[in-house]
Amino acid sequence: MGHGLCSSVYKARTTLQAVVKEGGVAGYACLKQVDIDVQNAPHDVQREIALLQRTRHANLTVLLAAFTDTPDPFTTIYNLVMPLYPIQLTDVLDSPHLQPVNCPLADAANEETSWLRLLGFHTYASLVSTCFQQLMQAIAYLHHEGIAHRDIKPSNILFSTDGMLKLIDLGVAWEVTMRELPPSGLYPPNGGSDCAYISDVGSGAFRAPELLFAPKNGYDAFKADIWSLGTVMASFFTVLLEDEIPSMDYPPWERELFPERPMRPRPRTCHRSTLFDSSSGDITLACDIFKVCGLPSSVSDWPEAAHFQPPLEEFPFMHGAPKESLLERLPNWTQLSISDTSSTAQTLQAFVQKTLPTLMQLSASRRPSIDNLIAQL
Repeated sequence: MGHGLCSSVYKARTTLQAVVKEGGVAGYACLKQVDIDVQNAPHDVQREIALLQRTRHANLTVLLAAFTDTPDPFTTIYNLVMPLYPIQLTDVLDSPHLQPVNCPLADAANEETSWLRLLGFHTYASLVSTCFQQLMQAIAYLHHEGIAHRDIKPSNILFSTDGMLKLIDLGVAWEVTMRELPPSGLYPPNGGSDCAYISDVGSGAFRAPELLFAPKNGYDAFKADIWSLGTVMASFFTVLLEDEIPSMDYPPWERELFPERPMRPRPRTCHRSTLFDSSSGDITLACDIFKVCGLPSSVSDWPEAAHFQPPLEEFPFMHGAPKESLLERLPNWTQLSISDTSSTAQTLQAFVQKTLPTLMQLSASRRPSIDNLIAQL
């Protein structure tokens, strides 16, 4: 099914009845395999298993079983068995049918897709609102348990067979009791129990700005989750782009051998743009974040930046006010007020206008807590 930095994920047949009870596809399970000698910090499959065993929430994935294989005397493979959820949030976001309409999404679509069969009874506004609510509830539960996810992104958000949102993958999660070794190799005087230190976490466009500059005194992992949550929320409103596709699905050498073979057009596909551009790495991402959020020249406006590497005064970026508005990058938010006048749509639009920008603050200390966010939606 897929491969992560330190793991491989497979679709496996199973007779476990618990998969159906937990909203998984009947007869199948998700099998995550991790070679313990291949993983690198902060990935820790043993800690992931321990976290999955002690957490239980309707919007989190469930660990059904865990066991080890030893294919040779020098190798240990950990196997995590979880329900196989049928829909990924990226399937929804990349669909042209996710558009602001004041009717069930399935009624407005001109074709059937798997996610519409499962979630298409929602209007656009009600689907986005319920996704926001369920995702925030999952994060709130983790934060109350002293756990920061540290890799919130659409591909880690799935939907069960009963339409429940499920946040998955605690492979790089941080918890308050952890002693995470800073890159320097030396623990700070306070023992390192109040901050996360490994900043090589998160994925692409969903990484918080503080993670791009490896702060020497650590960072607030819970507020990094809040930034990632904001970028995922924004993805419901960004531009849908049509992928470039070749005119035929034959490689050049085959076309040379069979020049008369008729062309077979590939089906057109789309992808949802991210709020910030990370297509060329962290420097591109930082530049784009500063384009929307601005870049202060004083640490009084961004206190954490005094401990960045490099510190704020040595940044190789232009300091100044924002050049673009956050809401300008969210065309579906503008369209929502035109297409849907329901109370759900109005509440959602107000939440995005007033609250989403507070999640996108450079200073982590100024971002709201997850409890504040839940109270506002």
